[in-house]
Amino acid sequence: MTTSQGTGSGSADNNQDKLERIKKEAKEDASSYYAQGHHEDHDKDLKAEYGKPLPSVDLGKEEFNMVRALAYLAFGGAALALIFILFFIRDLDNRVDTMGKEVGNVDAKLDPFKKEVNDNIAKLTGDLDGLKSKVAQYERLTAAIELKRALVTIQEIAADSSPEVKSKSAQVVASIQSMLDEFAPAMKETAKPAEASV
Repeated sequence: MTTSQGTGSGSADNNQDKLERIKKEAKEDASSYYAQGHHEDHDKDLKAEYGKPLPSVDLGKEEFNMVRALAYLAFGGAALALIFILFFIRDLDNRVDTMGKEVGNVDAKLDPFKKEVNDNIAKLTGDLDGLKSKVAQYERLTAAIELKRALVTIQEIAADSSPEVKSKSAQVVASIQSMLDEFAPAMKETAKPAEASV
């Protein structure tokens, strides 16, 4: 019990001391604390320092420093330009590669279309050639039919005519017959599809 009473009175003394210190600080003037770094002597020293003339500068040294600063600036600019160029060229290379791949993809996609167009053009050309040959065969067939009509007509006219007309008509009939022999293969080729359709 005595120890606890001793500690109790000791803490009361401590609290009392603290209270005394706080009261003492409250009575003190705080302006002296905040004005520690400001002295009139210091202001006088600064005015005297600013009043002194500046020392002369060595022109050669100044020029050398200027050249050195410009050299540093130039080297820095060159380094930045080099870095920019390297990144730009790498990016450009990537873009060119990407563009090449895209063009290749477009070509690959267009290849079936090109093949189809070429096949259709080839088929159309073949159809046109076939149509031309059919038209030519039709013209030959029409000419052969007209020649046969002319042959029959001449033979009918020559049957009741004079011998002179008969001899001339025989020459015409022979000419028509030779022409019909030339048209015979065309007539046979055209007759085959006609027979097949019947």
